[in-house]
Amino acid sequence: MQSIHIVLQHLYRPALNLVHPGNARAVLSTAVLFDGMPELAHHAYTVLRGSINAESAVDLAHWASASAQHLPNGSGESSGKEGKYGEWSSRIQADV
Repeated sequence: MQSIHIVLQHLYRPALNLVHPGNARAVLSTAVLFDGMPELAHHAYTVLRGSINAESAVDLAHWASASAQHLPNGSGESSGKEGKYGEWSSRIQADV
């Protein structure tokens, strides 16, 4: 719920200061799902990337890979594996 509040607030007034390591994953997910907020998604990703450590890396790797799915391309064939959150899933997997 906090991530929805942050995303909605960001529509009217920048809310980047409300993103912290504890909510960055949820804010990134919500910003991507709401679409049209690349600066908020990028900021949440940056906060998330900065919080990667030995304890959080495994959990974050599981989260990023669990969101991967086969997405069809225009011809109906699978375009390959891409994360649920697009480029952000790929970036997180690479960072971890």
